[in-house]
Amino acid sequence: MKQEKRKWGYFNIALAAIIIVTLGIVFARLFYISSQDKILNTLGEISEQEVKVLRKEIEKGKQTLNNLAVYIGQDESLDMEAVLKKLTAVDNVNGFKRMGIIRPDGQAFTTDSKEMYLGDREYFNISMNGEQAVSDTLIDVEGGGKINVYSAPVTFRDGSRCVLFATYEMVSFENTLSTTTFKGTGHSYVVKKDGEHIAGQSMKGGLGAFENVFELLGASEKNQAAVSQMKSDMGSGASGSVTVTAGDKSYIYYQPMEINGWYLLNIVPVSVVERDINGSLVLTYLFAAICIIALIILLLNIGRERRRGREAIEKAAFVDPVTGGNTFAKFKMDAQRVLRTDRGGTYAMTVLNISKFQYINDLFGYEEGNRVLRHIADVISRSLTGEEIFGRKEGDHFIILMKYGSDEAMQERMEVLIEETCSFARQEKKPYEIKLLAGVYKIEEKMISIDTMADRAEMALARDDRKPFQRCTFYDDTIRDRKIREKEIEDSFEAALRAGEFVVYYQPKYDIRKDRFFGAEALIRWKTSDGSLIAPDSFIGIYEGNGMIVRLDQYVFERVCIQIRRWLDLGYEVTPVSVNVSKVHLYRTDFVESYLGIIRRYKVPVELLQLELTETVLFDNEQMLKTILEEFRRAGIQILMDDFGSGYTSIGMLKDMPIDEIKLDKSLVEDYGQSVRVQKILKSIISLSHELGLEVVAEGVEIQQEYDFLAGIGCDYIQGYFCSKPLPADSYTELAYSGRKPEREQ
Repeated sequence: MKQEKRKWGYFNIALAAIIIVTLGIVFARLFYISSQDKILNTLGEISEQEVKVLRKEIEKGKQTLNNLAVYIGQDESLDMEAVLKKLTAVDNVNGFKRMGIIRPDGQAFTTDSKEMYLGDREYFNISMNGEQAVSDTLIDVEGGGKINVYSAPVTFRDGSRCVLFATYEMVSFENTLSTTTFKGTGHSYVVKKDGEHIAGQSMKGGLGAFENVFELLGASEKNQAAVSQMKSDMGSGASGSVTVTAGDKSYIYYQPMEINGWYLLNIVPVSVVERDINGSLVLTYLFAAICIIALIILLLNIGRERRRGREAIEKAAFVDPVTGGNTFAKFKMDAQRVLRTDRGGTYAMTVLNISKFQYINDLFGYEEGNRVLRHIADVISRSLTGEEIFGRKEGDHFIILMKYGSDEAMQERMEVLIEETCSFARQEKKPYEIKLLAGVYKIEEKMISIDTMADRAEMALARDDRKPFQRCTFYDDTIRDRKIREKEIEDSFEAALRAGEFVVYYQPKYDIRKDRFFGAEALIRWKTSDGSLIAPDSFIGIYEGNGMIVRLDQYVFERVCIQIRRWLDLGYEVTPVSVNVSKVHLYRTDFVESYLGIIRRYKVPVELLQLELTETVLFDNEQMLKTILEEFRRAGIQILMDDFGSGYTSIGMLKDMPIDEIKLDKSLVEDYGQSVRVQKILKSIISLSHELGLEVVAEGVEIQQEYDFLAGIGCDYIQGYFCSKPLPADSYTELAYSGRKPEREQ
């Protein structure tokens, strides 16, 4: 009986051995196939990462150059000495070999005091036409060596242009590609799509030194098919892999970089796969002997590995890689614990933000930016007490849960923290300032989510009624109510437009010289279904922010055209109506044609329509605006500048822009009686406008004294409650076309 059992035992062992051997053979075959796929997939992943690194490095250089070009372009015109001084200040922190400026005549001046002629360079011509460029590999005219050149256009305020350039040594690409893979057997190169070598390793192994990869590989008959496939794929911008014989038999994976038609090549010997397979076969044969021991060891280590894995995951999720402090995820967990367990204290959620932090990264490097973030984290950490905690929310935003006593105490505490943070740049004599702003939300509802609390602190940080130089602002219900109201207004737009709730009112203009009404300004009012009116100030800004103002403006313009057509058909002697236009229209390619199309549709004489643009719109993009306005002027439509005197109007713009009429801002009219200086300014504006052939309208005229003063200094038209408030179409028709004199308010 025992012998029988022993036989069955031997049989089972033999069967198990046969199964293990069979599985080993099958495993070895599958492993061979999967190893090839793994090598190619790994090559693809490595190539993808290397392409991202190289592209990021190039894009970083382009972005840095673009920021500098914008910065330099703020000057009136090219001052070579001043520009080179600015470039020298940031040259050393950006890794360039040199930087410089190329004048329009092609003469270049560099930060290392070199002068050279670069007018025949392709990148120069590209950037003189307004675009950034990255050159192919060139030989440096100063000192030799392979380089690439970044270039960007610099357009000065006077309209002149030059080219900003920076020289980037190819050795930097070499360093990026110098890390080998597959235990030193893998190598990387950068080539053009025609195979010409740009950068890469020329060390022993890989492809060695070569001028053109297609010529190198094509020298062997065995590689003809592979070279043909590479040429086809690279010519069409595709990635792929081939097997070639170049000394040893090797895999080549090629990946487009999407920069100047460049490709990244990664090469690894096929022997790597064979070596892995042979090693795996040995392990397979030994597997049967060690599987039990391995199982025991595995069971013993499961608990430890789980613990280590959990710790690694927690570190990745909870430790900020830049500051070493808490991530936002860890902050939320700790904040929930503190608020849940602390029954007696009052807390505040505070968000800190560095104003224009991106400029520090762009001009002085990300390491300097990270240094600033670490400094801020250190200052915050030292300021905390008890159960107070903080973390980095995102980018340059920090979030703090801190004890709250009163608004005054919180304000004082935040000012101390902000001042200590901002003094960092001054004490170390940094060429930049740190401007830190804070938003505070007093936690009154502990049951709401941490995300909601953080959002309310962010709302306080971004509140639009922040006073000048106020660095700490508090959340209150007015912010929430305003946000809710703004969302309601935004969501109601489509329904209100379909229902015709937007109504056009007409603000009459009074001709002082002829003592009669002459024209009007079209104003929008929102008359809801319950009959109440919503003032324009409540919705115009919202619709400008989300782009809906384009449709609303066009709606008003069309309603005005319909009304003018109705007046003409009734036989009235119609006077012009002006319609306001938002600056958002300036970026519409069909702006002019769409408005002229509406005029043609309703057969309205163009002289009966005027367009009003605010003074600030005129400064957004002068050249674009001038082109658009000249198109309207050629069509016969007059242009009015609204709110003149409320900003920083350039007198030269009055001369250069095709403007027919200016409208004095009501703040000037309101102040005339309190200041002789304002009276002189008004007289000068009206006199100068008349000399330039422009008519003048005064807005906000409400009393007889204002009217008499404006009439006495030659103002052409007035608007305001003194003559008439804004009227619905029917009331305006009766007033403007009945010949009645205004019922003036005294």
